Amino acid sequence: MKKLLFLAFLCSHQVFSCSDFLRKYPEECQMSDQYQSLHKEMYDTHGVNVEFLTGYRSRRLIDKKVWEEEQDRIRCRPEKAYLPDPDVWVNWEKGASFLSNKLLDERLKNETISIDRDFIKDINIQSVNIDIMGLMATKVKGAAPGRIRQNFHEIPGFTYNCVSGAVTSEHIENVSNDYDLLDDNGKPLVSVIGHTCPDSDYQQGVLKYTATANVDSELKKLLSFIKVNLELYRRGENRADYGPLKFIADVQRWFVAIHPFGDGNGRTSRFLQDYLLAKFGLPYAPSGNLQNDVLMRKESYQDLFANEMRQTMDEIKGCKKEIGDNGLDDLENLSCNCRPMYFDERPYPKSVRLAKDPCQSEELSGSTRLLQDNEEFMFNIMFALENDSF
Repeated sequence: MKKLLFLAFLCSHQVFSCSDFLRKYPEECQMSDQYQSLHKEMYDTHGVNVEFLTGYRSRRLIDKKVWEEEQDRIRCRPEKAYLPDPDVWVNWEKGASFLSNKLLDERLKNETISIDRDFIKDINIQSVNIDIMGLMATKVKGAAPGRIRQNFHEIPGFTYNCVSGAVTSEHIENVSNDYDLLDDNGKPLVSVIGHTCPDSDYQQGVLKYTATANVDSELKKLLSFIKVNLELYRRGENRADYGPLKFIADVQRWFVAIHPFGDGNGRTSRFLQDYLLAKFGLPYAPSGNLQNDVLMRKESYQDLFANEMRQTMDEIKGCKKEIGDNGLDDLENLSCNCRPMYFDERPYPKSVRLAKDPCQSEELSGSTRLLQDNEEFMFNIMFALENDSF
């Protein structure tokens, strides 16, 4: 508790300004300044952690279309969007908590955590739940979460079909011709088997990832790419036309194309992406809006990534105004997107932000237990997002 109080005190006395090296990248500099200011203002004024605005948080996991269509049915509760609920959400929250604690350790210990195989394996283990079905699935795919893929030549990504309408001829064209991520033998990391659906532009088939024999080599290349670029940014020597948003989009897309684990590769890539964004003082990306990463050309995905980040900032600004206009006494007055998650289920008065009620009942709802498990995340992430992370 003392650590939380210490963090809250420091957060309330921060003056935000983007790091010197970010001034080379005007969009990222402005976004970092605005995001950190919004974070502080909303906490100081309303006791709301921006990370727990329901729309912002849910779209880090939930597909935008699913979230928009399911809001009424699930009564603005994103943990109920995917079955089995809330298990899928709880596993995602475990990964988010692990990530935040890594960021906090970096800041308090004043040391940089190495982004290596162990780091990404830890993320994978934390964010994927292995039950009997999961063990069977990873056995088929070649490796359990936390272990680099083995005993399987190639790994099937996902099956796409005419009914889902998720993969178009343009997607297939992007992967089939001149795919930019190649292994040491010059072979694309991603390949497709498919054909056109009758009377439509959609496709049916299977997406496949790189051969198991190439995984170690590809991971080494990716980890080296991350290390080199972070150092260039830290020294202010990276190219002016290669800002952090492009770099992070490239890292996430490359990781998914390697697909090193039997399960949870997409989720692991998103937490790696979030970790890098946090190091630049930038908001987290709405991952649920970025599902076609390996199906798009690099430049197109970079543009989509940046555009989604801009929309995220607009949504957070909109929530600040909405909460300011309506207050928090009755959350029903707020849109689903702007309701703070778990805010109405705290086992203590809303005005007491960092204290637990010693007389609280042992019988807590699942989401209240989830809140308590991640309580430190709610308050320490503001501190961990300071822009001197490098």
